[in-house]
Amino acid sequence: MNNVRGVLFDLDQTLCNSEDYALGMYSDNENNSSEMQVYNFLKPHLKIVKWETFKETYIKSRSEIKHILKGRGASHSRYLYIQRTLENMNYRFRPDLIWDATNIYWNHTIESMTLFPQVGEVLRIVKQNHLKTAIISDLTADVQIKKLKKLKIDKYIDYLITSEEADADKPNVNQANLALEKTSLTKNDVFIVGNNPLTDIELGYKMQIETVLYDQRQIYESVKTKADHYISNFYDLLKILGISKIRYSGKKLVVFDLIGTVTDEPHLVRNILTPLLSLPYKRIRKEYAEYNIDSISRNVFWKNLKVTNYEDIESRMIASVKPRVGIFDLLKKLKKKGLSTAILSNMPKEWGREVIKRYNLKSHFDEIIFSGEHKSVKPDPKLYKILISKFPKIDPQNIYFVDDKLGDLKSGKNFLMNTIWLKLEEQKIDFVPDEVIYEIGDISYILK
Repeated sequence: MNNVRGVLFDLDQTLCNSEDYALGMYSDNENNSSEMQVYNFLKPHLKIVKWETFKETYIKSRSEIKHILKGRGASHSRYLYIQRTLENMNYRFRPDLIWDATNIYWNHTIESMTLFPQVGEVLRIVKQNHLKTAIISDLTADVQIKKLKKLKIDKYIDYLITSEEADADKPNVNQANLALEKTSLTKNDVFIVGNNPLTDIELGYKMQIETVLYDQRQIYESVKTKADHYISNFYDLLKILGISKIRYSGKKLVVFDLIGTVTDEPHLVRNILTPLLSLPYKRIRKEYAEYNIDSISRNVFWKNLKVTNYEDIESRMIASVKPRVGIFDLLKKLKKKGLSTAILSNMPKEWGREVIKRYNLKSHFDEIIFSGEHKSVKPDPKLYKILISKFPKIDPQNIYFVDDKLGDLKSGKNFLMNTIWLKLEEQKIDFVPDEVIYEIGDISYILK
């Protein structure tokens, strides 16, 4: 695989055929255009105005608005195009007609448009391969959100950036810079995929981002452009990105955090270890943060805390870690249904192994992964990739990740996992999970 970590997609005429329904280079049927729907709606009010006159006035008005608001998201406003059209016909101001006509315009476009062939499948494969995705598009957010809702590809898109939000149309660099900021990627990490050499490809050229010109109708097949790659078949994008389709079984996987999810006490250091040591919590926490990712060894951890008889302390600590009521009944039910199970836990490997051994958890779980084994902690995406690699035949969309720490669920969502928050206490809301449960056994209802 290349070093690509994300893809920035144009929307209109790249992922879908929305511009087929607007007067312009892509429309080959005026009678099915959104402008015609607007004309038919306004015709009883305009009375003597014929279609050709309306069309000419509309195109002129559109050009005027684009000139006034050149390079800005508002330059694409159909409200303004229709308002200016009525003004140019010396028709009195009618906000109700402008409102209704604009809704008719977009409703026709959105109801009629479809994804281009293979787009949905390619987006799914892109996300299966853990790439971040963003839409960068010249229009207003409300319209593009409606389009994405209709197309039902939102689960494959991490971010939407419009020229309204960025305050500039492509090829101005604002949209790309905002996309890089949102995805936490650099220009060397991403590709831009679009259909327009003058906007999408020129933006990539300006930013020194690798570009793919998708030319579904082969308009530019014999035209020299600044694109790094040219495709007329969307599936060919996978080859350029260096990724491939992954074949999965239909099996499901349930992943549990250990401390606070499989066990009953969510605060191992604060509520169990600290009272045993009679040391300041902050001091213990500081050393624990290093030990948790194996930056320091077990011996060094205890040495830094000036504890010599740590074997006894650890034994008493592990003995205080109790399985959550109902967890073993739940695990038996999941196994009976043929589901795979795993633990993904932020915990030093030595302590984790002691808890596993004490309650014979290996007999209940197919895989057990501790942060201390991989020098990382949730929500670092690295741990989730390791988890997914342990189950190569299970689609991430069939993984259910259960954790009592809301923040630790975030990366799971980015990998298309179903996220379930076991709410034990109020926490800072920086992520919205797919499901919230209050008892561990409630997972059974979600999996039905």
